[in-house]
Amino acid sequence: MPRPRKGAAAEYGPRTKLTPEVQKAICDELLVTVPMAHAAGKVGVHRVTISDWLTRGENGEEPYASFAHAVLVAQSTAVCNLVRLSLQGGKGSGNALFHLQKRYPEDFPSSVTRIEHSTPDGDEKRVTQPLFIVREIAAEKAT
Repeated sequence: MPRPRKGAAAEYGPRTKLTPEVQKAICDELLVTVPMAHAAGKVGVHRVTISDWLTRGENGEEPYASFAHAVLVAQSTAVCNLVRLSLQGGKGSGNALFHLQKRYPEDFPSSVTRIEHSTPDGDEKRVTQPLFIVREIAAEKAT
């Protein structure tokens, strides 16, 4: 818990490292998908402090609620930009997709598990394949 200020500054409440400049610097890094711990470290803020700020923001405490909202917008914008780049094709699209698959594997899997067939005794044969192969199989079945 931060220590309260003494003297005339005490009326402004506890001191925080979260300033508009720090928020902007962190969000600028998040926009290019820098992980939170590294974005925070760049401005001299520990990742545990960031976690505390986000928790306090979720509880509606200002200025942390504004910070949590700015972080959400920055991270979402970064993902949307990478998806857009990967779908456009051309230079950098493969790197964008690779980054999405490594950074957000639940949303952008690089492989899928599917049921090949069921045996007479009810067992299922599960097959995990790279996603590009699954797309090729689907394309072949569509023609």
